[in-house]
Amino acid sequence: MRSGLLWHLAIFPCLSLAAAPAVAQGVDDGGRIAPLTYTQPGWAERAVAVNRLLARTRDFEDRNCVRIGCLIILNETANHVVTGMYFVRGERAGVREWTPNQFDRPLVPRTMFYAPKAGDDSMCNLPVRLVLRNIETKETLEIEGVAALCRRDKASTVLRVNVVRPSVTVIP
Repeated sequence: MRSGLLWHLAIFPCLSLAAAPAVAQGVDDGGRIAPLTYTQPGWAERAVAVNRLLARTRDFEDRNCVRIGCLIILNETANHVVTGMYFVRGERAGVREWTPNQFDRPLVPRTMFYAPKAGDDSMCNLPVRLVLRNIETKETLEIEGVAALCRRDKASTVLRVNVVRPSVTVIP
């Protein structure tokens, strides 16, 4: 029989695990390892409340898209982030004045953004500028076009963003 402090230190943690219930060890009744949750009390209720708010907002936007139309921006690029969207505010001495950036956060590749149209008849053919940034090279690219943001046509406007550059691969 072994004695000494080292043996007691080695066996004591094993005895405490054997005395603990299976649920505390993360094992359910079927012998499988149960998933552990690392949330603090009350966080699940907060998550449910946020999801309900997002669902209500999405439902509101979906209804408005059907009723008045939406501006939909599809970033179809594989390696460009849309960092800015600007509209023409006016023109002075033949030079266009652009609005501040309309994006609160960049539009990453292969994603979309949509918002209900809120413009009047003067915004039916509004010049728009999108600024893109390459993820790898940090090169910026500006694209200008025209978007219909007026509500009278009740149709959605889709801006598809894609950058196609030829590439040559030499195989020896």
